[in-house]
Parts: sequence; structure tokens; C-alpha cells
Amino acid sequence: MKSKLLKSSIILAMLICSYISLNANDGPPVQSSIIGTWVSEKDSQWKMVFTSTKSYGYYGSTLIETTSYVISNSTPFCGQAVPVNTHTRYLKLTDDQRATDITCYEINGITNVNLSLRPIDNGKILMFVRQ
Repeated sequence: MKSKLLKSSIILAMLICSYISLNANDGPPVQSSIIGTWVSEKDSQWKMVFTSTKSYGYYGSTLIETTSYVISNSTPFCGQAVPVNTHTRYLKLTDDQRATDITCYEINGITNVNLSLRPIDNGKILMFVRQ
């Protein structure tokens, strides 16, 4: 009887561990991780502020653009075929005043401290630090 109970307990523990590992992720979703204020490492006057649905671009204390944004992991993205795997994420900024003014980035990485973006039309890397 103890043997059956032990086997049942081991099987139950294995099922729980399998469920947890299949449903675990590598930290908070990118959508919530990007929320906050990010300052360019190259130009401390350039700042991007993300809320849950909007992004605000500042140069110094002057608001230069207000955009809606979408984070996606699909292709095509912004009219271009892009690689897609479990770790790729893309950021699309659409100007609220000029809907045809769209800027698209690959999110290279995002942590509590750093944000790395690459415009999808070139290889330039943009680094930001959370303020």
C-alpha cells in the first residue's frame, strides 16, 4: 500500500513540475517590461516614456511625439519579412497625429535597467537606460 502511495505521489509531483515548466516564462511579458521612462545612452536629452498603450518621445523637456505602440512576434512586420522564434519581439510606433508615420524596431533585449532596440530597416543598435 505504501508503495502505491509513494508511486502516486511521485507521479503527481512529476505532473505538477511538468505543468509549471511548460507554463513558465522568462520573466515578465515584454509588454509590461517596457512600461517606464527610458533615456538614450548616446544622447541623454532623448527620452522615451511608455505607458500601457502610448509612447511619448521627448527631447530635453519638450514633447516631440506621441505614438501608439504594438509589440508583436509575427511576420510580416511593418511590411517586412522578419525572423520569428520564441524570443523575437518587434515594436511598432504609430504617430498619433500622422498615422502614416510609423517606426519599427526589433527589441534586442529588455531588463529592469536596459532596453536595446534595432530599427528593422538597418543594423544600428539603440541603447536606453531606465530612469
